[in-house]
Amino acid sequence: VSVHGQVAERLSIHGSLLVAVKDDEGNGLILTGSDFHLGSVQQGDRIVADGMVRRLRGMPVLAVNEVWREKRDNPVEPVRMRLTDVPSLPNIGRVISTEGTVDTVENLAGGEVLKLREGGDTLTVSLPKERHNDDARLSQLHAGDRVRIRGVVLQNCPAPPYDSYLEVVLTG
Repeated sequence: VSVHGQVAERLSIHGSLLVAVKDDEGNGLILTGSDFHLGSVQQGDRIVADGMVRRLRGMPVLAVNEVWREKRDNPVEPVRMRLTDVPSLPNIGRVISTEGTVDTVENLAGGEVLKLREGGDTLTVSLPKERHNDDARLSQLHAGDRVRIRGVVLQNCPAPPYDSYLEVVLTG
């Protein structure tokens, strides 16, 4: 499979290098591969990637065999969404921004997890350990705080039918 798109974000999650790519219609796709294949691509790069479609934690990804950079371009702007619209399968791989009220904050082995709510809807937001730094700590937030977040919509659904467990991984 060959895809054309623009690099929206680079993520390192539990040792895996993931690259979120936006196509010309605004759809997202996650590329996965080694640092050899994806290490040189940067935000804004327009690329062509060849590989095989696989499943990673229930999420469709392109396991990259080869990548070509066509040109550098401006960074991708996040799509502003209502919190209720974020957890939807077509949003996988999209860079989004949304806002909500902090419900809970947890510090888990893999990183920090925040639950946002808006009305009766909730959204899981994660900050993997690889992204921890002094300026971006979810534990500084408290229930009731109003926040705006920016991140990539990913899926973490290890069992069929692979149609749930969407979350936002923070990127900035």
